[in-house]
Amino acid sequence: MTTQFPFHPTTGHRLVRTVATAVVFSNARIEQVDGKAIVEVIDTLGINAAHIEQAQIDSAPFVATAGGDTCLLSEAVWSVLDVEHIEGFKADTSGTLLPSLNSALGNLIELGEATQGILDNWQRGDLAGAVNDLEATVMAIPLLRSHLDDEGDD
Repeated sequence: MTTQFPFHPTTGHRLVRTVATAVVFSNARIEQVDGKAIVEVIDTLGINAAHIEQAQIDSAPFVATAGGDTCLLSEAVWSVLDVEHIEGFKADTSGTLLPSLNSALGNLIELGEATQGILDNWQRGDLAGAVNDLEATVMAIPLLRSHLDDEGDD
């Protein structure tokens, strides 16, 4: 039996953590003054434990080094060396960064707006424009682009 250990594909540091997402609630004073919303966080109440989820893409969990560099477990470089860091190697991937909730929500809004534009082209009979817009929209999403690029390699 051979035991191997996972390392981040670009930093070479050993992967020692899983990544989970959770909702955290904070008490806040929320007001509007002269038309401007003001949110002042007072203190953090805690994590909503009912909604903690393992962060993953296509069933591959996100993992991290002790320093916080993330990648998907499927991107890890495996070695029989039981060390904290391996130097001098480069993998085929740079490692998928864990998206933040804000960036994910922003991407969903952009995708929704782009979808509306595609449907507008379709309704006007501009099928070529709709197809081109759809391709551009999908390829602008980093995780979809890398997934489609990987599919094309097969």
